[in-house]
Amino acid sequence: MLLVVGSIVLNLLSGAVTGYVANDALARGRRWIVWGVGTSLFSLFALIAWLVMRGRSPVRDRPARRTAALIYAAALCLVFFD
Repeated sequence: MLLVVGSIVLNLLSGAVTGYVANDALARGRRWIVWGVGTSLFSLFALIAWLVMRGRSPVRDRPARRTAALIYAAALCLVFFD
């Protein structure tokens, strides 16, 4: 039981990180789908790479709430079906 709960929590955390990276990439005008899929596949390594690379791109404009919510939903799908 504890293993199942731990797995669900880790998947949700991974989905949140993937959604954050994808949303931040979209706001900075970067290829958000590539960063989202990369983060879904390589979690921590892609997050570290994004945090290093993102400083080079200024924020253009934040996505609308609906767009951000859809990106987070897509990120969860990427993580759970990965």
